[in-house]
Amino acid sequence: MQLTAILDAVYGTGYTGASLDDFNRGIKNRLINNFHREIVAGTYRAWTDEILDKSDGQIEVLPDVWLERFSERRKAQRYLEADQLLVPIRVGQKFKAEKMGALYYHKTLREYVTTLCYSSEIGLDLTAHSDNFL
Repeated sequence: MQLTAILDAVYGTGYTGASLDDFNRGIKNRLINNFHREIVAGTYRAWTDEILDKSDGQIEVLPDVWLERFSERRKAQRYLEADQLLVPIRVGQKFKAEKMGALYYHKTLREYVTTLCYSSEIGLDLTAHSDNFL
């Protein structure tokens, strides 16, 4: 399988912790493994809903206080370190944050960025915007 060979080349030292769990969940995902048979251009199928259901209804977002650090790590090709700055939120919280104007999709980074207040002790404060104005 080409995907496995590519991942082995990029992550030759292996996965640990949550990254290992994510990898195992992805490599066993029926839709990912059968992508070439399951997805047909021009057709709609709620496969994203199925993947979200299996991810426990969570997505990862980047608190804007980590935006510069995240960008630097990505530029330095330290992808796993960059991904450690992402914070999981429930899909319902994503929609609430978007409605508040506290979440946007950063096209260059290809990640959702939130302006909600964040601290490593408490996590995201779903009621307050950060004061990080870059």
